[in-house]
Amino acid sequence: MKPLAFEASPSGALAPHVLDEAAEWLMRLHDSAATDDDRRACERWRQRHPDTRAPGHAPSC
Repeated sequence: MKPLAFEASPSGALAPHVLDEAAEWLMRLHDSAATDDDRRACERWRQRHPDTRAPGHAPSC
């Protein structure tokens, strides 16, 4: 997964590519093969995208 810069729309909603990345993380973390390394990588991704830490905005790592 290629890291992208955080961008929010003028309305404050997450940018479409951030939502796409969040969907990828959600699927990856719900896979039975998800590892602790995956969860740590997800958390690093969330740290790069501060608005994803709001409840309901991104997968919980």
